[in-house]
Amino acid sequence: SGKTLTATSSLDGYISATSTTTLTLYKLSTPTVAAAANATPGKSVKLTCATYITSSGGTSNVSDVKCHYTTDGATTPTSSSSYVVSGNSLTLTSAGTYTVKAIGILAGYVSSAVATGTEFSITQLSAPTIAKTAIVGGYTVTYTSAEGNTLYYSLNGGSSYSNTAIGSTGKYSADIKPSAQTTYNIWAYNRKSGYADSAVTKYAQFIIYKLATPTVGAAEAIAGGKRVLLTCAKDTAGNAVSSVDCCYSTSGTVTVSSPSVKSG
Repeated sequence: SGKTLTATSSLDGYISATSTTTLTLYKLSTPTVAAAANATPGKSVKLTCATYITSSGGTSNVSDVKCHYTTDGATTPTSSSSYVVSGNSLTLTSAGTYTVKAIGILAGYVSSAVATGTEFSITQLSAPTIAKTAIVGGYTVTYTSAEGNTLYYSLNGGSSYSNTAIGSTGKYSADIKPSAQTTYNIWAYNRKSGYADSAVTKYAQFIIYKLATPTVGAAEAIAGGKRVLLTCAKDTAGNAVSSVDCCYSTSGTVTVSSPSVKSG
Protein backbone atom coordinates (compact mmCIF):
# COMPACT_ATOMS: atom_id res chain seq x y z
CA SER A 1 0.00 0.00 0.00
CA GLY A 2 1.12 3.60 -0.56
CA LYS A 3 2.21 5.84 2.28
CA THR A 4 2.91 9.56 1.95
CA LEU A 5 6.01 10.82 3.74
CA THR A 6 6.27 14.56 4.33
CA ALA A 7 9.42 16.20 5.68
CA THR A 8 9.85 19.88 6.71
CA SER A 9 13.12 21.59 7.54
CA SER A 10 13.07 24.19 10.30
CA LEU A 11 15.67 26.54 11.79
CA ASP A 12 15.34 29.94 13.46
CA GLY A 13 16.04 32.73 11.01
CA TYR A 14 15.39 30.59 7.96
CA ILE A 15 12.38 29.95 5.75
CA SER A 16 11.19 26.39 6.15
CA ALA A 17 11.04 23.98 3.20
CA THR A 18 8.81 20.97 2.76
CA SER A 19 9.14 17.89 0.54
CA THR A 20 6.78 15.01 0.01
CA THR A 21 7.31 11.52 -1.35
CA THR A 22 5.20 8.40 -1.65
CA LEU A 23 6.49 5.14 -0.22
CA THR A 24 4.99 1.88 -1.44
CA LEU A 25 5.19 -1.06 0.98
CA TYR A 26 4.23 -4.53 -0.10
CA LYS A 27 3.48 -7.49 2.14
CA LEU A 28 5.04 -10.84 1.43
CA SER A 29 2.64 -13.66 0.66
CA THR A 30 2.09 -16.35 3.30
CA PRO A 31 4.75 -19.07 2.91
CA THR A 32 3.91 -22.55 1.70
CA VAL A 33 4.92 -25.31 4.12
CA ALA A 34 5.18 -28.55 2.15
CA ALA A 35 4.33 -31.94 3.59
CA ALA A 36 7.28 -33.66 5.26
CA ALA A 37 9.37 -35.81 2.93
CA ASN A 38 11.72 -38.64 3.87
CA ALA A 39 15.38 -37.72 4.28
CA THR A 40 18.36 -39.84 5.28
CA PRO A 41 18.22 -39.61 8.20
CA GLY A 42 14.98 -37.98 9.34
CA LYS A 43 12.57 -35.88 7.32
CA SER A 44 12.73 -32.61 5.38
CA VAL A 45 10.20 -29.83 4.88
CA LYS A 46 10.37 -27.41 1.96
CA LEU A 47 9.47 -23.77 2.63
CA THR A 48 8.49 -21.39 -0.16
CA CYS A 49 7.76 -17.65 -0.06
CA ALA A 50 8.35 -16.33 -3.57
CA THR A 51 5.70 -13.61 -4.06
CA TYR A 52 4.36 -10.41 -2.53
CA ILE A 53 0.85 -8.98 -2.58
CA THR A 54 0.41 -6.15 -5.08
CA SER A 55 -1.72 -3.02 -4.65
CA SER A 56 -4.45 -4.62 -6.75
CA GLY A 57 -4.57 -7.69 -4.55
CA GLY A 58 -2.68 -9.92 -6.95
CA THR A 59 0.82 -11.30 -6.48
CA SER A 60 4.19 -10.68 -8.04
CA ASN A 61 7.42 -12.62 -7.84
CA VAL A 62 10.18 -11.78 -5.38
CA SER A 63 13.47 -13.54 -4.65
CA ASP A 64 15.80 -14.16 -1.73
CA VAL A 65 13.07 -14.24 0.92
CA LYS A 66 14.19 -15.83 4.17
CA CYS A 67 11.68 -18.29 5.59
CA HIS A 68 12.21 -18.20 9.34
CA TYR A 69 10.69 -21.17 11.12
CA THR A 70 10.01 -23.00 14.35
CA THR A 71 9.23 -26.70 14.68
CA ASP A 72 7.41 -27.17 18.00
CA GLY A 73 4.02 -26.00 16.73
CA ALA A 74 3.68 -23.47 19.55
CA THR A 75 6.43 -20.88 19.13
CA THR A 76 5.78 -18.12 16.57
CA PRO A 77 8.80 -17.61 14.30
CA THR A 78 10.54 -14.24 14.24
CA SER A 79 13.54 -12.69 12.51
CA SER A 80 15.78 -14.31 15.11
CA SER A 81 14.49 -17.84 14.39
CA SER A 82 16.37 -20.30 12.19
CA TYR A 83 15.71 -19.89 8.48
CA VAL A 84 16.15 -21.28 4.99
CA VAL A 85 16.01 -19.23 1.82
CA SER A 86 12.71 -19.67 0.00
CA GLY A 87 12.62 -22.84 -2.08
CA ASN A 88 14.95 -24.77 0.22
CA SER A 89 14.22 -27.42 2.83
CA LEU A 90 14.91 -27.73 6.52
CA THR A 91 15.89 -31.19 7.75
CA LEU A 92 15.04 -32.70 11.12
CA THR A 93 16.97 -35.77 12.25
CA SER A 94 15.92 -36.38 15.86
CA ALA A 95 12.98 -38.51 16.96
CA GLY A 96 9.91 -36.51 17.95
CA THR A 97 6.67 -34.90 16.85
CA TYR A 98 6.92 -31.69 14.84
CA THR A 99 4.73 -28.93 13.45
CA VAL A 100 6.57 -26.38 11.32
CA LYS A 101 5.55 -22.70 11.43
CA ALA A 102 7.11 -20.27 8.96
CA ILE A 103 7.15 -16.55 8.23
CA GLY A 104 8.65 -14.81 5.20
CA ILE A 105 11.00 -11.89 5.93
CA LEU A 106 12.81 -9.66 3.44
CA ALA A 107 14.25 -6.16 3.85
CA GLY A 108 11.96 -3.52 2.28
CA TYR A 109 8.81 -5.65 2.60
CA VAL A 110 6.20 -6.18 5.27
CA SER A 111 6.72 -9.62 6.78
CA SER A 112 4.25 -12.29 5.73
CA ALA A 113 1.57 -13.91 7.82
CA VAL A 114 2.61 -17.05 9.68
CA ALA A 115 1.98 -20.38 7.95
CA THR A 116 1.49 -23.62 9.87
CA GLY A 117 2.30 -27.01 8.39
CA THR A 118 0.86 -30.43 9.12
CA GLU A 119 2.04 -32.27 12.22
CA PHE A 120 4.36 -35.23 11.58
CA SER A 121 6.53 -37.59 13.58
CA ILE A 122 10.01 -39.08 13.27
CA THR A 123 10.57 -42.48 14.86
CA GLN A 124 13.97 -43.65 16.08
CA LEU A 125 15.22 -46.97 14.75
CA SER A 126 16.00 -49.75 17.18
CA ALA A 127 19.69 -50.30 17.82
CA PRO A 128 21.49 -53.31 16.32
CA THR A 129 22.82 -56.14 18.44
CA ILE A 130 26.42 -57.31 18.24
CA ALA A 131 27.76 -60.81 18.90
CA LYS A 132 31.18 -62.39 18.35
CA THR A 133 32.16 -65.99 17.76
CA ALA A 134 35.71 -67.32 18.04
CA ILE A 135 37.24 -68.64 14.83
CA VAL A 136 40.77 -69.66 13.89
CA GLY A 137 42.81 -66.46 13.78
CA GLY A 138 40.27 -64.18 15.48
CA TYR A 139 36.53 -63.68 15.68
CA THR A 140 33.48 -63.41 13.48
CA VAL A 141 31.43 -60.38 14.49
CA THR A 142 27.71 -60.52 13.67
CA TYR A 143 25.44 -57.50 13.62
CA THR A 144 21.66 -58.01 13.73
CA SER A 145 18.99 -55.40 13.08
CA ALA A 146 15.59 -54.92 11.54
CA GLU A 147 15.25 -55.47 7.80
CA GLY A 148 15.64 -52.59 5.38
CA ASN A 149 18.20 -50.64 7.39
CA THR A 150 21.68 -49.60 6.42
CA LEU A 151 24.13 -50.70 9.09
CA TYR A 152 27.01 -48.39 10.00
CA TYR A 153 29.71 -50.20 11.93
CA SER A 154 33.22 -49.67 13.21
CA LEU A 155 35.72 -52.41 14.02
CA ASN A 156 38.08 -50.11 15.92
CA GLY A 157 35.77 -47.81 17.87
CA GLY A 158 36.68 -44.79 15.79
CA SER A 159 34.34 -42.21 14.31
CA SER A 160 34.85 -43.56 10.78
CA TYR A 161 32.09 -46.05 10.05
CA SER A 162 31.87 -48.53 7.22
CA ASN A 163 28.35 -49.19 6.00
CA THR A 164 26.48 -52.00 4.35
CA ALA A 165 22.81 -52.58 3.61
CA ILE A 166 21.38 -55.16 5.98
CA GLY A 167 19.12 -56.57 3.28
CA SER A 168 16.37 -59.13 3.83
CA THR A 169 18.20 -61.27 6.38
CA GLY A 170 18.71 -58.54 8.98
CA LYS A 171 22.25 -59.77 9.66
CA TYR A 172 25.76 -58.90 8.57
CA SER A 173 28.96 -60.67 9.58
CA ALA A 174 32.60 -59.66 9.36
CA ASP A 175 35.72 -61.67 10.22
CA ILE A 176 38.50 -59.93 12.11
CA LYS A 177 41.91 -61.59 11.95
CA PRO A 178 44.70 -59.24 13.00
CA SER A 179 48.35 -60.16 12.48
CA ALA A 180 49.33 -58.93 15.95
CA GLN A 181 47.70 -58.45 19.34
CA THR A 182 44.92 -55.89 18.86
CA THR A 183 42.35 -54.25 21.13
CA TYR A 184 38.87 -53.77 19.65
CA ASN A 185 35.98 -51.46 20.48
CA ILE A 186 33.14 -52.37 18.13
CA TRP A 187 30.31 -49.88 17.58
CA ALA A 188 27.30 -49.94 15.28
CA TYR A 189 24.07 -48.08 14.55
CA ASN A 190 21.21 -48.31 12.06
CA ARG A 191 20.06 -45.73 9.49
CA LYS A 192 16.99 -45.64 7.27
CA SER A 193 15.30 -42.95 5.19
CA GLY A 194 12.51 -41.23 7.08
CA TYR A 195 13.74 -42.34 10.52
CA ALA A 196 16.04 -41.02 13.21
CA ASP A 197 19.32 -42.93 13.53
CA SER A 198 19.31 -45.63 16.17
CA ALA A 199 21.33 -45.34 19.33
CA VAL A 200 24.91 -46.58 18.96
CA THR A 201 25.49 -50.12 20.21
CA LYS A 202 28.90 -50.53 21.82
CA TYR A 203 30.29 -54.01 22.36
CA ALA A 204 32.47 -54.52 25.45
CA GLN A 205 36.12 -53.95 24.65
CA PHE A 206 38.05 -57.11 23.90
CA ILE A 207 41.55 -58.12 22.88
CA ILE A 208 42.62 -60.64 20.26
CA TYR A 209 45.89 -62.14 21.43
CA LYS A 210 48.49 -63.86 19.29
CA LEU A 211 49.53 -67.36 20.33
CA ALA A 212 53.15 -67.83 21.27
CA THR A 213 55.37 -69.77 18.90
CA PRO A 214 55.01 -73.51 19.59
CA THR A 215 57.82 -75.36 21.29
CA VAL A 216 59.05 -78.36 19.33
CA GLY A 217 60.65 -80.84 21.73
CA ALA A 218 63.58 -83.08 20.95
CA ALA A 219 62.74 -86.24 19.05
CA GLU A 220 62.19 -89.18 21.39
CA ALA A 221 62.77 -92.74 20.30
CA ILE A 222 59.75 -94.99 20.64
CA ALA A 223 58.93 -98.45 19.39
CA GLY A 224 58.63 -98.24 15.64
CA GLY A 225 59.98 -94.69 15.28
CA LYS A 226 60.24 -91.36 17.05
CA ARG A 227 57.88 -88.85 18.55
CA VAL A 228 58.08 -85.10 19.09
CA LEU A 229 56.29 -83.16 21.84
CA LEU A 230 54.53 -79.98 20.57
CA THR A 231 53.61 -77.36 23.14
CA CYS A 232 51.78 -74.04 22.82
CA ALA A 233 50.34 -73.11 26.21
CA LYS A 234 50.63 -69.31 26.26
CA ASP A 235 49.91 -66.25 24.17
CA THR A 236 52.43 -63.50 23.44
CA ALA A 237 51.15 -61.52 26.44
CA GLY A 238 52.11 -64.41 28.73
CA ASN A 239 48.57 -65.56 29.46
CA ALA A 240 48.02 -69.29 29.89
CA VAL A 241 46.02 -70.88 27.08
CA SER A 242 44.50 -74.35 26.99
CA SER A 243 43.28 -76.72 24.27
CA VAL A 244 45.51 -75.22 21.58
CA ASP A 245 45.74 -77.21 18.36
CA CYS A 246 49.36 -77.54 17.25
CA CYS A 247 49.26 -77.97 13.51
CA TYR A 248 52.30 -79.64 12.06
CA SER A 249 53.95 -80.80 8.88
CA THR A 250 56.95 -82.95 8.17
CA SER A 251 57.49 -81.42 4.74
CA GLY A 252 58.46 -77.94 5.96
CA THR A 253 55.22 -76.14 5.11
CA VAL A 254 52.47 -75.86 7.71
CA THR A 255 49.11 -74.08 7.75
CA VAL A 256 46.06 -74.10 10.02
CA SER A 257 44.64 -76.80 7.74
CA SER A 258 47.57 -79.12 8.39
CA PRO A 259 47.17 -82.16 10.68
CA SER A 260 47.18 -81.23 14.36
CA VAL A 261 47.55 -82.51 17.91
CA LYS A 262 46.55 -80.85 21.14
CA SER A 263 49.30 -78.89 22.85
CA GLY A 264 51.30 -81.04 25.23
